[in-house]
Amino acid sequence: METLKVLVLGTGFFGKNWLRELSACGDCEVAGLVGKHPELLATAGEEFGVPAARQFATIADGLDRAGAQTVVVALPEMVHKDAILAALGRGLHVLTEKPLAMTMAEAREIVRAARGLPASVVMVDQNYRWRPQTRTLRQAVRDGRIGRIGSIAYEYRQPITRTTTDAWREKMPHPFLHDMAPHHFDLLRACTGLECEQVMARGVRPAWNWYQGVPGVDAILSFERGVSATLRSCSARARAASSVARDTSAMAASTVARSAPSSVASRLRKRWRPVSSRRPYAVATAPASLRWE
Repeated sequence: METLKVLVLGTGFFGKNWLRELSACGDCEVAGLVGKHPELLATAGEEFGVPAARQFATIADGLDRAGAQTVVVALPEMVHKDAILAALGRGLHVLTEKPLAMTMAEAREIVRAARGLPASVVMVDQNYRWRPQTRTLRQAVRDGRIGRIGSIAYEYRQPITRTTTDAWREKMPHPFLHDMAPHHFDLLRACTGLECEQVMARGVRPAWNWYQGVPGVDAILSFERGVSATLRSCSARARAASSVARDTSAMAASTVARSAPSSVASRLRKRWRPVSSRRPYAVATAPASLRWE
């Protein structure tokens, strides 16, 4: 079977994650790597075996010269729209990190371009959907094994300490809303099978915040069928180790288990075992106009 040639845009944390996964996938071949910082580009290229001839300093250069069939967008979200549209303009498939775009206007522009190119696939990576605890809960809800959902309480705390290239996340006006909330909103939609109809929210900026912007959100979300959800979240680093976030997966499993039949509760507890207290399970959004199963 012919391998899929993939161009990776980005040499940061997520760009390297994609290079690692693609290098281990026998069905894929890394056709090239794009990064604007020469030293980071060279280092990533050496680490993952991407030769200098397939390292590119600009998106346009990589798209025109790599000979790729597919593009992975692992860039700061403020440049997602331009990168996606440039790839679509060359007839390539696109797999992008969330969010799809920074605004609904940008998202609509991408959707219009994608619909005009039916041979090209455009997909937002929502990897948390495929984690076993998410799939177990989603199936239990769809099978009616935990009863009809009336309300949802969702709490997320993760003291993100990893810095970003050029401090793009640290400088964002709303780092949680744009960089993490897409996971959480998408999880709510994926697990319930319902669309959100109304949102009321306010930004939360704790005293220990290390971002320039607002790192948290408190929100009330109204879904179809009268289902409501509350979301309390913050990704600012806490001062002391004792305030490291509770694992959201364990909390959610416990909540579900209280209303589930014993057999379901047992399976949820087994499959919702936390992997790490520093990486809570959470996931979230594409624009509400983009539905998927």
